[in-house]
Amino acid sequence: MARRGEPALFDAGLQLERTHLAWSRTALAIAVNAILVGRLSRHVHPHGVGLAVALALAVLAAATWWHGRSAYAPRSAALHAGVPALQPRVHLVLARATTILLFAVTALALSALVAR
Repeated sequence: MARRGEPALFDAGLQLERTHLAWSRTALAIAVNAILVGRLSRHVHPHGVGLAVALALAVLAAATWWHGRSAYAPRSAALHAGVPALQPRVHLVLARATTILLFAVTALALSALVAR
């Protein structure tokens, strides 16, 4: 609680900073998976399918990182103004891309197991 004469914090729990860090961690995790898929796919899938999935994962990691960085300032301004700061369309696109790439990576892993 704020003492008399002190301004009240608009976000005492640092929600915005935690959300920003979560987007950064998610982007880093996707980028690491892109590197792993790229390295392992050279040995399992010589036709470049795995490299294409790795490239798509790298693009998704970059998009996730960019979204986390670019959304911070508008969300901060919205929180200061006391209005909702949601961007549901961007979240829906990122969720769909992540789901599609999850199925692609799973298919690559299963095809590698079957090929053995």
